[in-house]
Amino acid sequence: MMAGAAEDFACRFFGVYSAKIADGLDAGWDLTLRDGRRVDVKWTPRDDGHLLCDMESKSKAEVFLLVVGEDPSDFLIAGWASRDRLFSSVINLGHGDTFGLAQADLAPLDELL
Repeated sequence: MMAGAAEDFACRFFGVYSAKIADGLDAGWDLTLRDGRRVDVKWTPRDDGHLLCDMESKSKAEVFLLVVGEDPSDFLIAGWASRDRLFSSVINLGHGDTFGLAQADLAPLDELL
């Protein structure tokens, strides 16, 4: 539920529509930027949370965006990473290997706009 709210937040921020297919299937990304890049929105309630993506991801996005906050009224975009950058960083936070980056390693939002 909160992940969906984070996707909606990102769509409103960028002024674009969700990539959700009408019948509810996953398009493989969450939104498309005006320049055509596909974005997968990831959410964490933790202020210090990481951008994480399952090693078995079937995402078709070129950009991964991290939204943080416990409530939609408090959401903010922590940063982003390209697909190549995220998928070249394997971390283990105690639950097995996953693709991931700390917020300090994310590109700033102004580089995405």
